Amino acid sequence: MATKEHEQSKKDDKLFEAGEMPEQPSRVRGKMILFTYLRPHYVSEKDERSVEMEFSVALADEHKGLIPKVVESEWQHLKKNSSTGIIGIEIPPQTVDIFIAPEIEKVVHLSAAFIKKASLAVVEETGAGAAVKVTRFKFRVVAEVTDANRKLRDFADLQFDKDVWLTMNQAQGTLE
Repeated sequence: MATKEHEQSKKDDKLFEAGEMPEQPSRVRGKMILFTYLRPHYVSEKDERSVEMEFSVALADEHKGLIPKVVESEWQHLKKNSSTGIIGIEIPPQTVDIFIAPEIEKVVHLSAAFIKKASLAVVEETGAGAAVKVTRFKFRVVAEVTDANRKLRDFADLQFDKDVWLTMNQAQGTLE
């Protein structure tokens, strides 16, 4: 009996034979975006320890409305100009949820997390085919490291250099 993967592989083979590319899996599921978790950066200041988790994604039209508004605005600006990048984008605090897979419960929830070192860069990506220029969004999410948040520490230490799913929403503003 053929499995779904085997059937999809047969379809992909037929597309290759016909000179077409197979359909790529979506990098967006609902409000979740597939990011690459690059690495953790641990910071110690006085009695406080934090981890800055570095994430990256090649932006596509399907990301519109799911990334912070300021990033979307800078991305549009970058498309219109001949610039190759924007660094130091100031993103307001975000509520960030991290999932290992879209069907699995979130492993990390951060309320009002600070976002540091946010940047956009036009880079050339190479793969199986010709080189393609993409706009890469890269940033660090800052989280306090405590004895109580074991899941955060496990994620930061064990999941780097892997693809993970994130949701980002601007944290509620301050009351005046």
